[in-house]
Amino acid sequence: VKLEKQATRIHNLEAYNKTLSIMYDSIRGFKHDYANMLQALSGYVLTGEIDKIKTVCDTMLDECVEVNEMGILDPNIINDPGVYSILTTKYYMAQEIYIKMNIEVMTDLTKMEITSYELCKILAILLDNAIEEAEKCDEKIIRVSFRREEKNHRAIIKIENTYTNKDVNIDDIFKKGFSGKENHSGIGLWEVRKYVKNRKNSDLFTSKNDKFFSQELTIYDTK
Repeated sequence: VKLEKQATRIHNLEAYNKTLSIMYDSIRGFKHDYANMLQALSGYVLTGEIDKIKTVCDTMLDECVEVNEMGILDPNIINDPGVYSILTTKYYMAQEIYIKMNIEVMTDLTKMEITSYELCKILAILLDNAIEEAEKCDEKIIRVSFRREEKNHRAIIKIENTYTNKDVNIDDIFKKGFSGKENHSGIGLWEVRKYVKNRKNSDLFTSKNDKFFSQELTIYDTK
């Protein structure tokens, strides 16, 4: 157990170091290009080319947003080591296949009434499915949020992703053996539902709209 904890800690430190390194390089690159971008803007202002001004501004804002979003990959914010390991691994996996993953953590993860093992198991399955679906889309987006509702005494974890199969049956995807992929056991979501059903303080709500497929895990306080 001690060796596993140490291995997780080392992995998380390496992931955090990678995050800081990418952020540093991005900021350096932005700083290097900043003067050139301002000169370009100045030229477009003088000629009144509004469309090109908008394009340059949008590009600069996108770069700023990307760096700001990476700032969430901080073990002091994602303060459960197991969850941090899962999220950073899936984040960089998504990044490699050009999926934009946004993560928001607005609660203390250590205070949710679920074991780290169960939470990591559920997160890994839901995120793997989200990545597989988003990868098929022209607009590849995943949104992950952790928030607390004090008045309802519960924590909510929500994972949304763009998807292509708009006709998918929400009930069927949780059946054992169901899978839209070849050579796949179709056991992931069935296992998630089994975990949730075996817990007395959890619910899983699945929904979809024209753009996003959504999985919302609710964990209620027991005290």
